[in-house]
Amino acid sequence: MRFATTPARHRILSGFVHYRAALHAIGCVSGMQWLDGSFIEQIELLEQRAPRDIDVVTFLHTPSGFVLNPNHTGVLDHDEAKVRFHVDSYFVELDELPARTIVAHSAYWYSLWSHRRNGAWKGFLQVDLDPTADPLAQQWLDRYDSPQP
Repeated sequence: MRFATTPARHRILSGFVHYRAALHAIGCVSGMQWLDGSFIEQIELLEQRAPRDIDVVTFLHTPSGFVLNPNHTGVLDHDEAKVRFHVDSYFVELDELPARTIVAHSAYWYSLWSHRRNGAWKGFLQVDLDPTADPLAQQWLDRYDSPQP
């Protein structure tokens, strides 16, 4: 929880945990997520502003028998997820795309996220989509409604 150090960061992290819960609720539990953006950087020091959201690319294995329906819009629609969860979301479907396309998507996101706009190297985080540890993260966030510095 090292990223929930301000009220803005706490709100974004809480949104991200709820975003993951919404993905899990529709059966998306296998894959990984790459996290990036101003939330991952020390944007407060670099640009003297708070982060606005968290950038997330979800590389997922489509659940068996998955059928897209209108109830999925809140989590799968980019614009709605940004408003509802503070997540700038993108997807790479690991079971639906040819290997060559998956590699191209990975190279694209890596090249986009491995440097700041000024060319300086930076990193991003990878987390498993498995929901096992998410209840603990939610408990921590619930317990610390006011983030500690």
